[in-house]
Amino acid sequence: MIAIGLVALGGAIGSILRYSVALMIPAWHGFPFQTLLVNILGSFSLGLITYAISNKTRWRLFLGTGICGGFTTYSTFVLDIDRLLATGKISIAFLYMAASLLLGTIAALVGSSIGSRIGEAR
Repeated sequence: MIAIGLVALGGAIGSILRYSVALMIPAWHGFPFQTLLVNILGSFSLGLITYAISNKTRWRLFLGTGICGGFTTYSTFVLDIDRLLATGKISIAFLYMAASLLLGTIAALVGSSIGSRIGEAR
């Protein structure tokens, strides 16, 4: 039950953070910067958390599964692409897909690298 509570609390916090980002950052010419930003930050954070506290299960559940899981969103990413394609913004849709994949992967690698160093320093 503790694990479920940690994930639920973290998920609530992550969802609030995600909604806050969506309110603060406007879309630009239909480009969904909000979703791109949260997914890049979430990829970095999850990489960092996974390696920095790999042996601390409760913290990983709260921070990784909960906060990062509630903060990032694959479903919104896919819906954004659908909306861009439906409105004829094909080049923006493909730019968004490529930027999400490339920048998200780079962010996860950087986070993992930093997290590994933090984990080793302990």
